This record gives sequence, C-alpha cells and structure tokens, in this order.
Amino acid sequence: MDLRDTLRLPAAFRCTSLRPVRRLKHALGSCIMCHPQMKRILFMTLMLAVLMLSGCGKQTEPNPPEPQPLSTAEVVAKVNPSVVQIVTADGTGSGIILDTDGHVLTNNHVIEKAASANVVLLDGQTLLAQIVNRDWTIDLAVLKVTAGDLQPVTLGSSSNVQLGEDVITLGYPLDLGSSVTVTKGIVSAFRDPYVQTDAPVNPGNSGGPLVNMWGEVIGLVTAKPQTQGQEPTEGIGFAIAVDQIKGILTDLLSPQELSSLAAYGTVADAQGSQGFLSTVDALDNIHHVWGESTSNIRDYSLAVKLTYSVRHKGGAWATPETIAEWPCILQGYDPYVIPKGMAVDSEGTVHVVWKQSACGGNSDAAWCYASKPVGQPWSTSTLLSEGRVFSIGCLAIDSADMLHLVCAESYNTLGREPGIYYLEKPKLGTWSQSYLIGGTRLSEKDCTDSLTLVCDSQGNLYLAYRQYVWTNPTVSIPAYVATKPAGAPWTLPAVLPQVAQAVPVGSLQLVVDGDDNVFLAFGTGAGRIGYTSLLPDQSWSAIQYLSGADHRFTDFRLSRDPSGTIFAVLECKPNPEDPDSESLILF
Repeated sequence: MDLRDTLRLPAAFRCTSLRPVRRLKHALGSCIMCHPQMKRILFMTLMLAVLMLSGCGKQTEPNPPEPQPLSTAEVVAKVNPSVVQIVTADGTGSGIILDTDGHVLTNNHVIEKAASANVVLLDGQTLLAQIVNRDWTIDLAVLKVTAGDLQPVTLGSSSNVQLGEDVITLGYPLDLGSSVTVTKGIVSAFRDPYVQTDAPVNPGNSGGPLVNMWGEVIGLVTAKPQTQGQEPTEGIGFAIAVDQIKGILTDLLSPQELSSLAAYGTVADAQGSQGFLSTVDALDNIHHVWGESTSNIRDYSLAVKLTYSVRHKGGAWATPETIAEWPCILQGYDPYVIPKGMAVDSEGTVHVVWKQSACGGNSDAAWCYASKPVGQPWSTSTLLSEGRVFSIGCLAIDSADMLHLVCAESYNTLGREPGIYYLEKPKLGTWSQSYLIGGTRLSEKDCTDSLTLVCDSQGNLYLAYRQYVWTNPTVSIPAYVATKPAGAPWTLPAVLPQVAQAVPVGSLQLVVDGDDNVFLAFGTGAGRIGYTSLLPDQSWSAIQYLSGADHRFTDFRLSRDPSGTIFAVLECKPNPEDPDSESLILF
C-alpha cells in the first residue's frame, strides 16, 4: 500500500516530480485551508519532531562498573596499616583500628586478665592502651590509644559472603615478632555467630581481621577448636561475623562505668547485721533480705528479726518490711537469724528460707520459710526442720516454680542420723517432709560444711558437697556430686576424681549457663580457683583454673546474668605478706 494513500494526501501532494518551491507553498496553503484533516496531521508531525529534537544530545548514563576483587598483595597493602599487635603480661594478640579516634577492637580473652595493654602499630610505635569496654558474651573488647594518622579498617557485611569465597587473615600469631602474618583460605561454613574458614589461624591471631578480596573486614578471628585430647585442629578457624559486631559496636565504644555505691541508695540502717541475700527478678527488680538484732541495755533484752526491701527498676528502695521477729533474753548467748535462700518465681512471688537460733548455737537452730506474693504481705513462717538440726542448706527453683531445698545434718546432732536431706514444695502445694538422700549418710566423725544446689531449665537438679573427718580436716576433703533428673529419684553420690586430685578442697559452687551446661567451681588450699564441667556422657571434664598461680584467692562467688553468661568474683590477697591486703577480680 502506498504511504500517500495511507495518509490520504490531497491531489496537490500526489506528485512524482519536484515542483518549484513557491508552487509547493501555494499547494500547502491551499491544502491546509481546504482540508482540516491535514491540519491534524501536520500538528502531529510537528509534535513528533519536537519530541525527537528534545532528546537530541542526551545519552543514557551507563551503570557504574562493579568493583573488581583485588589481588592478595593489594588486599594486604590496604588492610595491613589497620592491624595492630596487642601485648599484655599474659601474652600477645591482634586487633583492628576502628576509627581515627584511636579505638581498637579485639577479643576479650586477649586482655581479660590484664590490668593494662600495649598496642603496637605497623610502624613499630608502642602505645599504652586504655580498656574502654568489653562484652564477655560474644568475646569482644574495645581499647583506646592516642596517636595521629591512624588508618581505620573498612567494615564489610558478613551477610553478603558466599560459601567458598576467598578470604585472608592478618595477625600476629605465636609471638613471632612485629611483622604481620598473612594466611589465605576460603569460607568453609556459617555457624552463627561465626564465619568458619580453613585459613590457618594460631594463638595470637585472636582479634585479627578476616577480610574478603575487596579488603573489607567480614569477621574477627576468635577461636581455633581442639580435639577431645586437647590437640589443636587444622583447617578449622572461627571468626565473629562482622554483622554481629556491628549490632553492639555502639555500646562497646561507650566507656564502661561502675555505678557508685550511692547509685542505689541506702536500703536501711540495719543494726547488728547478721547476713543478707539479694536477687534480681525477670523485670530487673532487686530484692534484698537481711537479718538484724537490736539490744535494750535497760532490760538486757535482744530482738531478732528478718527484714526485706525491694527496689523496682528505675525507682528507689521501698520501706523495709519485717518478715519475722521475736524477742530473746540475753543469757550469755547471741541469738541470730541468717537468710539462707531466696528465689522469685514466674509470677513475682518472693520466697525466703532462713536459719534462726535463740541461743546462738546449732543445737536449737530452726529452718523456716515464708513467701510474699505481689502486692500482698508476707505469709506466716513455716518450720521446715522439725525433728532435724540442719547446719547448712541451699535453695533452688525450677521452671515450673517448684522449690527445692537440700540441708545437711552434721555429726554433732545429738544422736540423730547425719547426712544430706531433701524437701520440695510444688507451686500450689506445701512443703514435703524431709528425707535422707540415698548414699549421703555421714558417720559420726564426718562433717559437711560446703553444699551447693542448682536446677537447669529442664528441671534436673545437681547437688555437690564436700565431706571430711572433723577430727582431722586436712586428711581428705573429697567432693561428691549427685543428680535428680526431673520426675526421678536422686542418683547415688559419686566422688569427683578430678577434684580429689586438687585437695584440700575449699568452697564449692555449682552454676548452670544459658545452654544448660553445668559447672562446678571450687577453692583449693593453694589459693587457686578451679572448675570442671559436666560432659554429655555425664562424666566431668579435666580441671581448669580461673587464673595462674600468681594470685592467692581467699573466696569466690559465681553468678549468671539473664543471657546465661557466667561471671566469677574472686577475692584475693595481692600481697601474701600483708594479711590485710584484699582485692576483687571479675572474670
């Protein structure tokens, strides 16, 4: 079909040869005047021309080219100035420079026992570092140095890392000197919160970067696993994923400050304090209970009472409440009341167990219990030790809000049957009668003076205690453990051979972490704090120590935070020749 037919042009346009211009002009004018349709065609043609002309000179901008991976040498040249060596009295490690303000990131275990640390830069400068903050739960710590011309690392994203991707580590392993060591491998696996690599890592690499081939940090080298025979494995290393680090980096860069003693205020002006207990519930409320006595010189009387107060999160201490109180007549003895256990259940009810005596000895000591539901007064006390004279005890609560109590009746109990006794209280029930745990019977010359009880999230109970001959306590102080699976009876106690190797054993304490791993810590006559853990086959691991032999520890306490992390507070004597020198170390 002819294009002219398609457009239905007038006869003046239907020509096969070129016309003079003025004739064409006349024809166009005549056409436009005589044919309205042609007006529309010309208008559309002009608009199309305008649109075409408006696009002239414009070119589509191409997408920027994707950054290309660097060579190994180029990656090292880019990252090396940002990698530092960290030197403490206990050894060396690695770290990375985070910013020009001098913040350095490393593993907490690199500096956890150090009071101070030195940071060595690429050019050999050695700088004294301040410990800014640390996070035990993920094994990270931030130091700070003062220096100019610091080159920070580039933090990448571990979420974009591909399995099998090439990676490089830089660090200062095995204290080989001031020159950085570079190894190369691939990403072997992802094991939240870690990136696994086959790039060789060794002691001293901890805190160094795991980088991709663009020179971006995708992880912080932290661990090299060992076999059951404590032999190091090859081809398996772990780095904390950088996305995990970014999630807490803001908090880590903020200096860690201990709250002052005045931050929580004075609980009460207790007279004649006789021991106390504190606990924190799921809402971060602090519960505090203590025993106290007040004397009246005029009539030689003495009042003994157990008192409680609570500090709700963000508030002040509440007015103290008396749990129990009774008057005593001074007869040459010192009556007492000592809290022995406190727990808060899932509904906020506070449970307290205490030991009280009218004449100050064990022969008339009674163990009692009371509870306080939220918004209600304390219940009337319940006697738990009827017919028994318990010297020590321990309270635990399980996930079903059942209370568990173990107590020891020792050798000097007027002919009674000494041993370890157990009693329990369901959430809506009353306390059971106490009964002797099988295999815990003591002879008339045996004594138990350290007892500990914990419960895991499944309701399994773990008991540990030490036993010795009271006439000669240095002969042997073995430690025993027994378990009570949920809904089952107690197992027979077994001696821990690992602990027996470390006699004489002092205090014992069991603790369970967030993954239901059970640890038993104990003191030794050498002033060291050792610990062992329960293995999947129900055996106990070899003994490890919380510190070297350069400290002499006199006491310790273990604690667990809401995330399941275990902390140890140790009391030591920095100067063995000064009996009054004491300090606390937090692990």
